[in-house]
Amino acid sequence: MIKILIADDHPAVRSALKCFLETEDGVEVVGDASNGTDAVIALEKLRPDILLSDVRMPGLNGLEVLNHIRAKCLPTKAILVTSIAEKACKEAAYRLGALGYVLKDDVAEDLIPAIFQAVRTN
Repeated sequence: MIKILIADDHPAVRSALKCFLETEDGVEVVGDASNGTDAVIALEKLRPDILLSDVRMPGLNGLEVLNHIRAKCLPTKAILVTSIAEKACKEAAYRLGALGYVLKDDVAEDLIPAIFQAVRTN
């Protein structure tokens, strides 16, 4: 079972992602966070396999959360799920250790493959 934490400041996005993911066998949403600070706390407590995080959030942003994962050597693998299509943001995410970068408009097609690809990546 792949354990997933969702971090996004919009409740409707968190809810939609959870409903979408719950239709997939082998995937379990173990928690969610409405900001980057709460995401860091949840990462430490829940130890999910995958973090799905927005970039723009109150408190710590998604890139800062990636930096926390790297600094603490947490085993959680991160995929950013965002509406930001800017190349510089995507490059920064990958430099900080993200294993995926999925635009919110492309979630239906790209998110599940990105999750399974991230899980296979060492």
